[in-house]
Amino acid sequence: MRDRRLLLFVLAGAGLAALTLVAWAALSPEGFPGFFWKHFAGPVAAQAEGRSVTWNGIPAQVGYSVPSLLGYGAILLLGLYAVDALLLRRLGLRLGWGLAVALAPFFAFGPLLRALQVTGFLTARDGTPLPLAYAVVEPVVYLTTAALAALALGWGATVARMRLPERARTTVSAGSILALGFGLWLLLLLGGAPYVPSAWGLLALLAGAIAAAFLFGRLLKDPGAGLSLGLGLAVLAPFVLATIAFLASPDAEPWPTRRGAGADGYGWILPLVLAAAAVAGLLTMALGRAVRAALPRLAPLARPEAGLLVFAHAVDGFSTILGVKDPFNWGLPQYQEQNPVSLALLNVANGWGFVVVKLLVGAVTALVLHEFLKEEEGETGRGRETLVALGYVAVFALGWGPGFTNLLRAGFGV
Repeated sequence: MRDRRLLLFVLAGAGLAALTLVAWAALSPEGFPGFFWKHFAGPVAAQAEGRSVTWNGIPAQVGYSVPSLLGYGAILLLGLYAVDALLLRRLGLRLGWGLAVALAPFFAFGPLLRALQVTGFLTARDGTPLPLAYAVVEPVVYLTTAALAALALGWGATVARMRLPERARTTVSAGSILALGFGLWLLLLLGGAPYVPSAWGLLALLAGAIAAAFLFGRLLKDPGAGLSLGLGLAVLAPFVLATIAFLASPDAEPWPTRRGAGADGYGWILPLVLAAAAVAGLLTMALGRAVRAALPRLAPLARPEAGLLVFAHAVDGFSTILGVKDPFNWGLPQYQEQNPVSLALLNVANGWGFVVVKLLVGAVTALVLHEFLKEEEGETGRGRETLVALGYVAVFALGWGPGFTNLLRAGFGV
């Protein structure tokens, strides 16, 4: 029964969004192809190329629109249900804290690649974007990251279930980590990236990833989770080396963008915002503990999941107001908000209305998801291995992803 209700909710939400988009496209002067270009393909191309683009006389700008938000919302709903039904349930995975830690590298992957893309890391020397650049601009970067994370979870679970001796399983795991890391390195090398990390430096980081995978798997007594963590670290490794090279010499070749953290001095924003967001998360948990006797419906705010959701959206809220409004006149580089809903909220109370809404989004979503979680545990006993747990992950990513990207860009000075 629960599965049918969830499926009905997902299909109803996605279907309503799809019907709205079809009607909107039918009434638009551009027609269906032009509508898709203007609101979906065009903004992605514009962001990858760093300029406005035109197709058949239809211009497209960087940023979201109301139609694109509807379309991406439908994709999110369908994607969450698909991952739950086709990956987690089929492989019998329980999405608890262990797998959440294993997924941690992927929460750094998207923001880091997006920030590097702005530095010109994914731009060829002739100024044209590399094919990989189109996979790391918003919102495609969310799909790229989700696909890689699903691959890591699925392959980790598959290897863990193989009937292999311990030494053979360790060899397969190590080989998988090396293959993924050097596969991405070859993609940069053959794709014409202006900077390709040292193979020896990459090998050193991948050796560390193999060690971390082995130790984490032993700690959890789950080699699949260990391999998932190792694969996530392998995905990060080439781009961590690129980040080190950029920060060491931001004004030198081969970076097309001539600005860096050392020159502009905005790296201090990152720990400041993370600390402020952590305080917001801890205060939320403290509030939940303080009022749980008088207001039991707010008691779930005391749970770590609620604190993490508020933390993630506080990172986005604080970094956005600093990057768009600079309310304290610190002279920070100013960016243009791409989301029309966020832009409207940023015009309320000099941007603080946006911050308040972001904090409420984290808190209210935590309360709603906890209600679904209670119902699900009571009916099935499957706990966090379900769509509700994926909801926590998705809501966290939607706050953390853009927020941490803002912080990295400020730190890089781009």
